[in-house]
Amino acid sequence: MKSKILLVLLLGLSLVFARSEIPYVFEEEDFGNEGLPKFLYALSVDCDTGQIRQEVFNEQVEPLEGVSSYLRYHDYASPLISSGTSNADGVILHQVPGDIDLYTGLFILVIEEPGYQNKEIHFDINPCFVEEPEPVPEPEPYVPPEEPVTEPEEPPEETPVTPSAEEPAPENESAPEEIQENQTEPDPVAEEAGPEGCAIPAVLVLLCGLFAFRRE
Repeated sequence: MKSKILLVLLLGLSLVFARSEIPYVFEEEDFGNEGLPKFLYALSVDCDTGQIRQEVFNEQVEPLEGVSSYLRYHDYASPLISSGTSNADGVILHQVPGDIDLYTGLFILVIEEPGYQNKEIHFDINPCFVEEPEPVPEPEPYVPPEEPVTEPEEPPEETPVTPSAEEPAPENESAPEEIQENQTEPDPVAEEAGPEGCAIPAVLVLLCGLFAFRRE
């Protein structure tokens, strides 16, 4: 139950501050009389200003006022870097000196108050140094391309061909006329040979007549 309440408080703190992160807690331990009540707490760090916010509660998750808090840094020769007392809302603000990017080591937070067990918390603020991945744009939904509507092609209109009066006649049409002309033309050789061909029978007839006259 207590862990759930603490988680809700941590998440609430992370939403209050812009650029705030919840530190990574390695371990925590309570010291003193085990019969005394324990502290509940919440931590957050502003990654821009280097301010660590601490809230202190009792076991009924009520803010505690006047609680002493000491913040140490493990890598320093003088490890104490901040201290404070909680206000009426149970809030203590610790300012990290210098450049926050140099504080990649271990922090130690101690909470003390008479009537409670002392609490020591070990944590780091490395979540501030983790680069957030760039958001990946969501892929656009696939829209299939529209198929073009092809209209049926109309047959081309046939244009009537009108024969021209001046169009020359084809060459092959003159062939029959030439053949007819060749057939009607007289053969000059035959005309020259005509009289000579008829002269031989006339001589034969004359000789036959003379032969018959002598026998009489």
